Amino acid sequence: MDDTLSRDDIDKILRENKMLRRRLERTMREWHNYAAIQERAIKLKEYNEREKNEYINLLLENSPDILFMFDEQMNFRLGTSELLRVLGHEDKRTLVDVHFDDVFSGTMPNDWILSTRSSLESVMLEQKRIQYIEEIYFGEEKKVITVSAAPVMGSAGKIMGVICVMRDSTDLYDMEQIAYTDMLTGIINRRQFMNLASAQIDKIKRHGGEAYIVIFDLDHFKRVNDTYGHLIGDNVLKLTAQRVNNVLRSYDLFGRYGGEEFILFVSVISSEEIKTHAERIRLAICSEPMVFESATLSVSASFGVAPVSGDDIENIINTADKALYRAKSEGRNRVVIACGADL
Repeated sequence: MDDTLSRDDIDKILRENKMLRRRLERTMREWHNYAAIQERAIKLKEYNEREKNEYINLLLENSPDILFMFDEQMNFRLGTSELLRVLGHEDKRTLVDVHFDDVFSGTMPNDWILSTRSSLESVMLEQKRIQYIEEIYFGEEKKVITVSAAPVMGSAGKIMGVICVMRDSTDLYDMEQIAYTDMLTGIINRRQFMNLASAQIDKIKRHGGEAYIVIFDLDHFKRVNDTYGHLIGDNVLKLTAQRVNNVLRSYDLFGRYGGEEFILFVSVISSEEIKTHAERIRLAICSEPMVFESATLSVSASFGVAPVSGDDIENIINTADKALYRAKSEGRNRVVIACGADL
């Protein structure tokens, strides 16, 4: 057998090798481009992460607000430089994993620590945002602070913690706002409630609809002031307002009527639903003791409910007040709906 290659055979092999070489070179270029693209994507991701962290750090360092986040066990996770300034810390890393009570101990009153922690824990438990206004003393300086808190949710819908912003509203809290707000509880005062509720009643008279006035009074509140002092009494009123706010609908109108008496205008609700709604508010107040530094108190309230009719607001409130009186005379800590005898 003749193994000698002809000229044609040699040319064919060379051509095939060139084709194989070109294919190999093209494949190598494609793999090189893929590796380069992959490397660039990794670098871009790392850059984005660094940039995101840089923006977060800039926010924490330059925000004028007190902002902090605690995890689901109420251990510190992050906070702004303003928080560190108020607490007297220079390095936020010293606060990581420190419990809420210990973070604020020595800087804020114990009653504030307990009530604020309770509010933030309820934000996580109920997965609900809250906002309220309170007066806080930083040293000897009194500030009007707007407190806003919201749950922090993970990608899988799991609660990761709670974030809270405390904004100094002292300068922005103008005289008109002060005139309409009860400074102790942060809810609207009697004057503003009467204005807003009267407007709602006029609207119902024109267009129809169902609504109710609910008035409630804390049971034996005088004993609290006489036994524990007015500071504890004030804290009871503030915590009552917070607990009620946590169960109200966004369009319920809630105000302080005077002393230990509170009032609500509840619309878009049926006669069957109003008793359930009032009971929900009553249970929010009395279901758990109120815990303060020097006392643990069981607080309850008596409720009177009156339907909004063609009457003026003073007469409707008077009807609700008669139902409230019956609630107290029947043993307190209950809801009474006005009947014919009260009208």
